[in-house]
Amino acid sequence: MDPITGATRFLLDETALKASELASEAGDGLASYRLFEHHQKGLGDLVRGVPFLLRSADQRHPLALYQVGLMRLGQLPSQGVPRDEARGRADLRAAADLGFEKAAAYLEKLAGRA
Repeated sequence: MDPITGATRFLLDETALKASELASEAGDGLASYRLFEHHQKGLGDLVRGVPFLLRSADQRHPLALYQVGLMRLGQLPSQGVPRDEARGRADLRAAADLGFEKAAAYLEKLAGRA
């Protein structure tokens, strides 16, 4: 089970996969995130999924920003996402600014450790 989303499996069918690929390339952060989930949770391939997660974060999807932030802070398996505390905190702040409450709570937790 995914500790963040609670999903146990996520696999796109061929039609949804093609539609998500097109939408992702057009700038749709949710579609990019779905492609990440397809690879990570559906196919069990985090390595192939991470580029879609990074694209989704670049497209300002709050859950992607949260997950990438945690990867940069070393709190999730990163599969090539470099550890970078400042960028990780910035990603979490961006997710919180977009209304993602878990990101705001995690930033509060980090502030308590400072």
